[in-house]
Amino acid sequence: MAEARPPIPRAMAREVRIEAGDRCAIPACRATAGLLIHHIVSWAKVREHTFDNLIYLCANCHARIHAGDIDTLSVKQYKANLSVIAQRYGDLERRVLESFASSPELDLIELPGGYDLLMRYLLLDGYVVQVPAPNNYMTISGNVGLQGYELTPAGREFIQHWLAADPLD
Repeated sequence: MAEARPPIPRAMAREVRIEAGDRCAIPACRATAGLLIHHIVSWAKVREHTFDNLIYLCANCHARIHAGDIDTLSVKQYKANLSVIAQRYGDLERRVLESFASSPELDLIELPGGYDLLMRYLLLDGYVVQVPAPNNYMTISGNVGLQGYELTPAGREFIQHWLAADPLD
C-alpha cells in the first residue's frame, strides 16, 4: 500500500514562497496566480520534503515540467539562481531585472531620484549604469526628478543566462 505523503511543513512552505517572491520561480514567467510548491525530484523518489528540493511554480509552468517542456536540470538551476538573486539583490533590483527580462526591447528604466541606494548592487555589478532620464521632468512630489538606469551589455548577458537557466555568478 502506498504511503500517504505528509504535508510540507508550514515554515518550509513559507520559505519557498519567500525565496520566489510569491511569484512563479521561472524567470520568463513570474506569474502571481495559481501558485503551488513543486518537488524538483519527485516525492515518489525522495520521500521527503527538503527546502533545496522545493520550488514555487504557477500551474502552467508546473504542467510544462510534467509534460517535459522544462527539464529537471533547468528547474534545478532556476532554484539555484533564485538563491543567487535573492541573496544579492533587493526587491527593487529584482523587479528591475524582471522588467528587463520580460521586455527584451527595454534598455532604460526611470526611477525617482534618490533610488541609488536601492539600486546599489546592480550598479556595483555593472549591470546598470546611471544616465539622465530622457524626460527629466519632476515627479508628483514636486521636488525629486527622475533618474535613468540603463542596462549594460553585462546586464543583458546576466539576464540571458538567468532566463536560459544557466548558472549565475
